[in-house]
Amino acid sequence: MKNKRFTYVLLVVVGFIYFKLFVRISSNISDETDAPVAQMDQMQLDDIRTKKSFRLKANYQDPFLKASRIVQKPNQNNNNENIAPPPPKKKEKPPVFWPAIKYYGIVQKTSSKKPRALISIDGTMYKIYPNEEIFDGIIIKSIQRESMVVSFQKEIKTISLNSPK
Repeated sequence: MKNKRFTYVLLVVVGFIYFKLFVRISSNISDETDAPVAQMDQMQLDDIRTKKSFRLKANYQDPFLKASRIVQKPNQNNNNENIAPPPPKKKEKPPVFWPAIKYYGIVQKTSSKKPRALISIDGTMYKIYPNEEIFDGIIIKSIQRESMVVSFQKEIKTISLNSPK
């Protein structure tokens, strides 16, 4: 008998909580017409000035075409005929950032004629055959006892035994 009363009281309390929750949620979902409308003072409207004309300055490099586009004014005189055009700029290669490569020597089986290089690239050890490509385009061109030749992004370096890079 006592448990039934407790259950009924608990149902009433939970129902009351759900009702309050439903009323609060439904009051947040209302028409937009009830929202207050901001009104501007006449003084604020007078302070706003409209500019009737403007001019774009397009004298910057185009980031997509990698070309400089300078707009000339149409009313300029053509006195530029005697001036020689500037020489074209030479394109400089961007610098290549090599990973940290260390050469530890040759590992070779007595039955095999093909040597393997024991190298470390950014702290990870590899056993690589000549002309084998590692991740990111690192290619081991040749392997000798004291050094190896490495190609990376169209640049070639010789790395000697136990020397970084």
